[in-house]
Amino acid sequence: MTEPATAMSAEAPAAKPSFFEDIIDVFFNPAAVFRRRQNSSPWPAILLCAVLSAVIGIATYNVLAPVFDAEFARQSAKILKSNPNMTQDMLDKGRGMTQSLARYGPIILVPIMIFVVGVIAWLVSKLVSAKETFNAAIVIVAYAYVVRVLGGIVTAVIAMLMDSSNITGLGSVSVSPLHFMNPDTTSPMMLALGQRLDLFLVWFTILVAVGIYVAGKTTKARAVVFGVLLWLVGSIPAILGAVKAAKG
Repeated sequence: MTEPATAMSAEAPAAKPSFFEDIIDVFFNPAAVFRRRQNSSPWPAILLCAVLSAVIGIATYNVLAPVFDAEFARQSAKILKSNPNMTQDMLDKGRGMTQSLARYGPIILVPIMIFVVGVIAWLVSKLVSAKETFNAAIVIVAYAYVVRVLGGIVTAVIAMLMDSSNITGLGSVSVSPLHFMNPDTTSPMMLALGQRLDLFLVWFTILVAVGIYVAGKTTKARAVVFGVLLWLVGSIPAILGAVKAAKG
């Protein structure tokens, strides 16, 4: 009786990792996570990222206040210079809304962002003949977005440790080349490129490419091409903004 029981126990499939275990595994074994979750609902991961981002935004707002103040002052100077009809009072009225978005906006903006990037990822993946479903693309982006949440925590830590006199805006507390660039003297195009080379953005893009490789049943080479294309498509708004700023 003991031998059959032992054999049955040995043949029993391993328990599927829980949702929270897969959230952790995204950092260490993303391919396995995407393989397990590609046919599941993306909403648990979407809601977790949205809630965590909102909590982090509220909890770290006071720490990041000098960053927001510096960014607001820098952007206000640019707007006033390019638009003589704009006044400082008019800009100040919109500041409250900006502050509210920084605190509470992620609960709404993060799900929208995940969905939009998921749609773009799904469309771009077809250029490399990937075969993942639309649902799988959203799932991949939702789980990969966990690293962007981590990036929010790291940004707050940098702001906490940094001398406030060296804070010139959001770029100065990022893990990107912007940290070493002076936004007032660096060309808009270089700033745009530095923004797109943020560590957590690049990491996020790589994770999405891994997901497309797994769920899309494509080759590693095509997954790399997909990652480059996704990064380039995501760079378009920054590039257009840089061109506009250079002309202004």
